[in-house]
Amino acid sequence: STQSTWGHFLSVYFFSLQSMANRIDVHNHALPERYVTSLKASLQGGVDVNGWPIPEWSVDKAKRQMDALGIKKAILTVSSPGACLFTGQIKEGRQFSRLLNDDLFRVSKADPERFGYFAHLPSLEDVEGAIQEMRYAHEHLGASGVIVFTHYGSDEKPRYAGHPDFSAFWEAANALKAIVLLHPCHTPEPVVKLTDGQTIPPPLVDFPHDTTRAAVQLVLTGVVARNPDVKIILSHAGGSLPYLNERVAFTVPVENAPGLKCVQSWKGNPPPDASEQVACEVEAAFKTFYFDLAQSCSKEHLLALFSFADPSRILFGSDMPYALDDFMKHNVDSLDSFLKTSHVGPTADMVNFQNASQLLGSVGTTVSKLCRL
Repeated sequence: STQSTWGHFLSVYFFSLQSMANRIDVHNHALPERYVTSLKASLQGGVDVNGWPIPEWSVDKAKRQMDALGIKKAILTVSSPGACLFTGQIKEGRQFSRLLNDDLFRVSKADPERFGYFAHLPSLEDVEGAIQEMRYAHEHLGASGVIVFTHYGSDEKPRYAGHPDFSAFWEAANALKAIVLLHPCHTPEPVVKLTDGQTIPPPLVDFPHDTTRAAVQLVLTGVVARNPDVKIILSHAGGSLPYLNERVAFTVPVENAPGLKCVQSWKGNPPPDASEQVACEVEAAFKTFYFDLAQSCSKEHLLALFSFADPSRILFGSDMPYALDDFMKHNVDSLDSFLKTSHVGPTADMVNFQNASQLLGSVGTTVSKLCRL
């Protein structure tokens, strides 16, 4: 009947509105005052070391932006360069990380229904310091996870997150069953020049590709296989991984995948079907990643991601406040339209909040739980 048809339409409509108003944002940045002060001290031509202007941020402004985008809760992080402003200065890097985490904890504790956070760490080059801060933030400051950058060290000798020197960190993260947001940072290669005085800012192009580099390295070096309890979120829909996953899986030479279990089992004598086994293991490892949607909601991008990733591992992200307001609005409108009209499997609720809620609920201690004690 007409009445029942309208009833069904209205129930779907209001259910959809509820989903949009309950978003959990796993890619949302905070800029505490002490961090802004340190960033401004490192300014190069009015922009930070990533080639990007420093945005304005406050808790009140963040809440207004969240309300405008239907975000119920944001998981805050301090973006790159963070404590890497003090690369090579172990004491200063550790102190700065602790101060940033104290700042994020205070914001989260003041309003745990609206905010959580992923802890900031010293450079992974200070493995001991990074492990200590991760454990402290989890056990005493209610962090929901940690943010790790795609690479560390100098531009001349960068070490990506899956480097063997960082193995102890991943083992410690595995023991904690930690959530790790893998976030890109400035490109270690010379940036692309437009003219002698202008460049293409790394966040425009290089950031997504740097995430891809780090993700592939984490798989090929065996970090993912050896640490199955770490839950790694790839920023910006995994960069170019949804496009390149088969290229990597089916063409990587065996000698360039030393960390794969199948490769190690062969002990230098690969079988005739070695390529097929490598491809199978690499693709399976890629499927273990989580993917946030920060600045990655064009129809073309979403089609690639949803055809590649496990739909239960796709998470809403805004990239606030680095993303421009108009573009964030464009992204959520594009996402909502895609989820309404495309038959890709996952529901709007899964992407907007259910997947994140389930992931974050797997963490033993959070600010919300601390505040209820």
